[in-house]
Amino acid sequence: MENKSKRIIIITPGFPVDETDSTCIPFQQSLVLKWKEILPEFELIIFALQYPYHNKPYKWRGFLIIPFGGRNQGGLNRFFLRQKIKVKLRHLHSEKKIDGCLSFWYNETAWAGNWMSKKYGIPHYCWLWGQDVKRENPYPTRLKLKSGELLALSDFLQERMEEEHGIRPYKVIAPGVEAPVNSSVSRKREYDLLGVGSLIPLKNYSVFIETVVALKKTNSAIKALLIGTGHEKDKLELMIKTLGLENNLQLAGERSHSEVLAAMENSKILIHPSIYEGFGMVCLEAISCGMQVISFVQPMKRSVPGWHVVQDKMALSEKATELLVEFDQLKSNNEFPLSATISALAELFGSQTL
Repeated sequence: MENKSKRIIIITPGFPVDETDSTCIPFQQSLVLKWKEILPEFELIIFALQYPYHNKPYKWRGFLIIPFGGRNQGGLNRFFLRQKIKVKLRHLHSEKKIDGCLSFWYNETAWAGNWMSKKYGIPHYCWLWGQDVKRENPYPTRLKLKSGELLALSDFLQERMEEEHGIRPYKVIAPGVEAPVNSSVSRKREYDLLGVGSLIPLKNYSVFIETVVALKKTNSAIKALLIGTGHEKDKLELMIKTLGLENNLQLAGERSHSEVLAAMENSKILIHPSIYEGFGMVCLEAISCGMQVISFVQPMKRSVPGWHVVQDKMALSEKATELLVEFDQLKSNNEFPLSATISALAELFGSQTL
């Protein structure tokens, strides 16, 4: 039986300003492109509430993007933002019926989806991704979305949402990746350790540097690369200099998504020392590129081949040392295909599964 056409609004804080902007939420870019490829009966329209910083609709790879230029401002600016969202949603629904909303994260995006759902009686699902489940987030208390409206990115987030707010998301939908075409090719890997992420306190990259120090004691030629930018950049640069790691650890700054994947295919172990993480898309991407991964947070109850979870930085260094003694490049084995993520999301809106 052929699926009927469905029109879904995806509501997100931000979206790429143009087709060259590969670093703005790469997962969402991959998600909508793959969704269109495998389920073309869906018409996806993206509402970008905060970024880009303008409000002129534009096309991105064939998708209609409607930005609102909110810039994460509160007060009267938030009030006017909401009025603009209401006007646009009314217009779209009157023009052609909207079949559902998917909001990324429990914040202003969830408010927009919830308003649309109550106004027109259409399904809305809020996908929890990380810090939005923390107790200090005011939106769960204000909106009081029901369990059936909440999706969790991981088992970890499903349990944390219940602990923090007393409501359990009814379904876990994990993220997915597409393994690079040449991910199974064996090659000499230049970097022993790789870190990828924002240089902010939450991501804990001082531990990455401390790991390089620990491994250098037994391997003076240890080579590491840290990709990312953020307000801890100067602090980390000073730490590298003070510890005499200039010849061992390179701070690479921000890189395009394709450059990140290339670095993964040229590195052995991804160190992901974040102290709080909903899932860690970068970990899945690293595994898909044949890397081993070490992190502090275990997103799913079941173990993932190549993903090693440790309790502290000493255990992290020990595990990295062990893995480097005889590095075993992972074979191409994608346990979280992007198509499975899309199938689970589409099923929520009445689509036949793939």
